[in-house]
Amino acid sequence: MAKRDTLWTCVGITKHETPDGSKVVEKVRCGVDLTSRIKSAQSKSYVKSKGVKLIEKRTDFISLPEPMLRLEALKFALSAPEFKDPCDQALIQDQIDTREPKAPRVKKEVKVKVTKKQALSLDSIKSRSKRKVSADDVLAAVDQTTE
Repeated sequence: MAKRDTLWTCVGITKHETPDGSKVVEKVRCGVDLTSRIKSAQSKSYVKSKGVKLIEKRTDFISLPEPMLRLEALKFALSAPEFKDPCDQALIQDQIDTREPKAPRVKKEVKVKVTKKQALSLDSIKSRSKRKVSADDVLAAVDQTTE
């Protein structure tokens, strides 16, 4: 796995497919050298991925104007005319979203005013007043709040 501070000179999309077409894997890839990156992507007709043989179907790479970090390279690829297809845009944007640093969580302080409560007991619960409320009382209360 490459280090986070590796400077890349090319970026592109590769697409692999199972021989029967049941599984398609598209990935955004970066490389240090355009020629060697394309050769390594196409060097074998079959690529093993999780026990499934995949056939290389697409290898599209572009050179970057200057060496860039991966996130910068992905943002450049997003604006490149070679990757204007909506599927390519979604694939690149998904990679950007997973690699962009998350905003730090802000811890909010909640102040709770503690009052002295009467200890609950069965006697204190029994001693609470029981007030009978009729439907007319409820309607009158609702009418007062809507005025």
